[in-house]
Parts: sequence; C-alpha cells; structure tokens
Amino acid sequence: KTTKVDAKSGGITASNVPSHGTAVFRIAKSVSPVTPTGLIFNTLSMKCLTDDKSGKVSFKACDGSDGQTWQVRRDGHINSLLRPDECIVDAEGKILSRHSGCHTDGWSYAVSGNLINGNSANCLTEAADGTATATKCGYELNEQVVALPVGVTVNEK
Repeated sequence: KTTKVDAKSGGITASNVPSHGTAVFRIAKSVSPVTPTGLIFNTLSMKCLTDDKSGKVSFKACDGSDGQTWQVRRDGHINSLLRPDECIVDAEGKILSRHSGCHTDGWSYAVSGNLINGNSANCLTEAADGTATATKCGYELNEQVVALPVGVTVNEK
C-alpha cells in the first residue's frame, strides 16, 4: 500500500504491523538534507564516543543517550545531540566539544575506519583509560578504527 504524506503533517507512524512483521518507508525528494545521526563507536572495544555537559569527550559503554548520539554534518563538523551547538575539536591531542569546533575542526572518515581531523591530520583514538584523544594515524590500529552513522561520506583516499 502506498500513501503520500505531506512533510508538514507532523510525521509517519507504523500501525497494525504483525509480530515479527516489517514496515517499509520510502522517503523521496527530501525537503531538507538528511544529516547522518547515530552512534560513533570503536569497532574493537564496542565503546561509544560520549560527550558530557562539560564538553569532555570519552569512550564509554553504549547507552544510546543524547551524549552518545552524534550528527555528522556534510561539512565534516560533528556534534552530539546533548550539545548541538558544540562540535568536537582536536585541542592539542584532547578531544573536546566546543562551540568553536563548529567553525574550525572538520573531520573526514577514511575507508580504513579512521576519523581524521582536517586541521591536525590526527585520528580520533580511544586511549587505554577510555579518554578520547587525537594521535598520529596508524595503519588500522584497533584504538583508531571507528564506525560512524549510516550515510556518512567515506573518503577513499
């Protein structure tokens, strides 16, 4: 069954889907660009990048909170839902969430799984204690291979 829904109507809800059933929604001609939003996690430790109210960023057990839900903008700036006007920055090797980052620190996602800062060329790294740091990129180092939300552009260089 196909139903057209005006974008201004407030949303779509799946109803009457049987147990173990599937509802499929096809969205065409988006009114605005879609910003990839979801978890960023280390693929070995399975810990999620986590923002806190102070702007300190670390890797912690995933809980799906706003501090662990990230938007990866087309311009490479990355912000959590907890602090939507603050983007992650490489502050001399420390990863912080700062307002200035939304203007200065763009990131790119490499096919290797590295998230690379456009200014320092350092990679997002999970330190042994869970601290989020930016260090020189290595070749597929476990502490530097991260997964980003679906829809993020992958740089094949």
